[in-house]
Amino acid sequence: STATPQTWALVYLTDTNSTNGARGIYLNPTFNPGSGTTLGSFWNTPTFSPTSIGTAAIYGNYTDMTIGGSSTIFSAYGHHLSTPTIGGTSTITDLYGIYLEDQAGATGDNYGIYIADAEDYSLYLASTDFDAASGITLGGGDISIYRDAADRLAFSDNINVGDSADTDDDIIYFDQAGESFAWDDNPGEFDLSDDLNVSLDLIVTGGDITIGADTNLFRHSANVLSTNDNFIVDGYLCVGTCSTDGDDSTIYFDNLLAAETLIWDEAGDEFELSNDFNITGGLITSGNLNIDGTGSHDIEGTLIIDAPSGAKTERLCQTGGGSGDGVLLNEATIGDCSAAGQADFAEYYGSDNTLEAGDIVSIDTEKEATEAQTSVGIGSKAWVERSSANYDRNLIGIVSTNPYTEILSDGVFEPNENPVPVALSGRVPVKVSDENGSIQPGDPLTSSSTAGVAMKATKSGPIIGKALESFEGSGVGTIVTFVSVGWYVNPLDSGSSPQTAGLDNLTLSLLTINSITLGDNYISIDQSGSIKIDGNLTIAGDINLTGEIAASSIKTDALSIGDESSGSGSILSGKTSSTVNNNNVNSGSKVIVTFSSDWSPANRYWIEKNSGNFKLHLDKSVNNKVTFDWLVIGGQ
Repeated sequence: STATPQTWALVYLTDTNSTNGARGIYLNPTFNPGSGTTLGSFWNTPTFSPTSIGTAAIYGNYTDMTIGGSSTIFSAYGHHLSTPTIGGTSTITDLYGIYLEDQAGATGDNYGIYIADAEDYSLYLASTDFDAASGITLGGGDISIYRDAADRLAFSDNINVGDSADTDDDIIYFDQAGESFAWDDNPGEFDLSDDLNVSLDLIVTGGDITIGADTNLFRHSANVLSTNDNFIVDGYLCVGTCSTDGDDSTIYFDNLLAAETLIWDEAGDEFELSNDFNITGGLITSGNLNIDGTGSHDIEGTLIIDAPSGAKTERLCQTGGGSGDGVLLNEATIGDCSAAGQADFAEYYGSDNTLEAGDIVSIDTEKEATEAQTSVGIGSKAWVERSSANYDRNLIGIVSTNPYTEILSDGVFEPNENPVPVALSGRVPVKVSDENGSIQPGDPLTSSSTAGVAMKATKSGPIIGKALESFEGSGVGTIVTFVSVGWYVNPLDSGSSPQTAGLDNLTLSLLTINSITLGDNYISIDQSGSIKIDGNLTIAGDINLTGEIAASSIKTDALSIGDESSGSGSILSGKTSSTVNNNNVNSGSKVIVTFSSDWSPANRYWIEKNSGNFKLHLDKSVNNKVTFDWLVIGGQ
């Protein structure tokens, strides 16, 4: 108590000792207290009441350790707390290595534990359990900071960076002074200094994802992701659930759900584009390239189609429903013609762009053929349309499917004139129906009542060729025919005698005969069309004439006069006349009137004839309605 004020000590030990296990102060007490007793092997309760201490420090426990000499020391501890040994039947509810009560009362900072500096580790937790118990637990025991099994700093609860009253940006730094993740108070958003790589889901419950100054990624409507700018993906873009989605997956363009689309069609197992597909580079496909629609498909560049070894690559053929610029390609496959299996010679004709391969066509009578200048001289243009009637007299041929060589008019037509190849000769698929019964090889084929479709010809008339295969189905089908446009004459019934052979089996477009001799009499027809018959003419049916009959006399059992030259009329009660309108009446007509009821008290009548009508007059007015019949004969 009498030591110098800055160096005095209640217990002061100084010694030099080389004995292993030497201790400055060694306490080994044994306590057997009663209930409610507080125990301590080393109990330190100093009281400091300085009057003037200046900037000096006060320590409850102070260790100033000096290690000298030349020894190698494995570990040196300022304070070392070993694991306590609990014996007997005692139990401990809470066990603390170091327990600090609330440190408060200083005018400056109050510290629970203050570590000034350390060359390697200020605070080192050596546990390898990789759980919350091996870390630092805060608060009421439910928030821990620890090292997990992947050598990462883990938190058992939320992390709060900054505080609610902080007006500066709150920043989390990565890689020391490198990348950062910051909360920007103005304009109120998170900022990343580099790319954001998300290995699992990125969920945005509201608002947009803004990229740069003018690009937004946002939710347009339910299940629809939209952007107001280009969308470039370096990797995979998955639309739909990608593996089990039973519905079509769609990418919309032009910012509207009703605009252009790229659709994965689950049923067809293919992609579908709603509009043109513009390719500035190469298009490589390991499967089929299907192009639907009736619009034009332009390729600016080279279209390369690999042909099989030994193929005749000078031509391409297609297997479906069309050929040529103006023909619809329905489900067609384009390839080398070496395996086409059939060929024909064809000539180009203009069309209305609705024709299909196999259609029977006729001359388009609304468009006459015209001359056309070509690179090698004067050519011509002509137009065709689908046949539209049975035994169409304007039949010209069949739209070719796979023509071997187009001849004539090649390059004469403009694309908007929709030229199609019409087969002139050879084997050609043609559309047929069962309208005139089943078809057998060799049967002549003509046009049916179905536009563009052939049927078997059963009477004389124009044909487009002969069937090379049978058709016994119903509706419309396709068979191969040999093109041979001409006129078919149905043979007379070989079982009929010459006297009873029916002329209805003979159909001719032109029959030139000056006279027909029948026994001793003959029938002659002059150039004016007049017929002279040497003998009587007996007709069992009707005669329809648009001209006049000139005869010295006409004998008939009954004469029937039509409504235009006969009729009925009436004179009303109290009247003396009635007018009948008839276009056959003129001043030279003969008008005959017969009363069909009493016309008293009149005694006489007369008829006044005018152009287009006549008027019946009575000399006295009648008491009742009078009816009459009339007949008009001839006139000037």
